[in-house]
Amino acid sequence: MASVTYGATGINFADYQTPAAGKSSELLDHYEEGTWTAACSQFTISSHHSESYCRMGSLVYEQMYIGATSGNGSTVVITGPPFSAAANHYSSGLINSGTNNEDVINPHFRKGANSSSWHAIKINDANMVGTELDAGHIISQLMYIV
Repeated sequence: MASVTYGATGINFADYQTPAAGKSSELLDHYEEGTWTAACSQFTISSHHSESYCRMGSLVYEQMYIGATSGNGSTVVITGPPFSAAANHYSSGLINSGTNNEDVINPHFRKGANSSSWHAIKINDANMVGTELDAGHIISQLMYIV
C-alpha cells in the first residue's frame, strides 16, 4: 500500500501518486497562511476589511477588501503583500469596486514577475489612476507562483 511520508523537508507524496508528465516535485515543503496590510499612496485607504494570504508549496493566493477614498491622478500600485511572483510568472485578478466610472473597462490588478506589488490595469493594458478607484471599496484576489 502506498504511503505519504513526513520528514524535515516536508510531506512527500512520491509513493502515493502516479507520476504525471512534466512533474517537478512530489514534495510539499511549505505551508503558511496569514494577513498582510495594503498600502497605497494614490488614494486614501479608509478601512481594512480583510487582507489575507495562503501559501501552499510554490502556489500563493492573496485577497484584499479595503475601503478607498480621495484618489489622485497617479498610477495605482498596492504594496504590502508578503511574496513576490517568480520570474516569468504573472497573475491578474478582477477588481470589484464602488466606482461608477464608465471609462474604466475591464479593471484588474496584475502582479508582475519578481514583484510583490499589485498594479491596477484597465482595458488595453492602460494603468488606472487613484481617481478611478476611490469610490468606496476595492475587492480583489490574485493567485500566482513564487
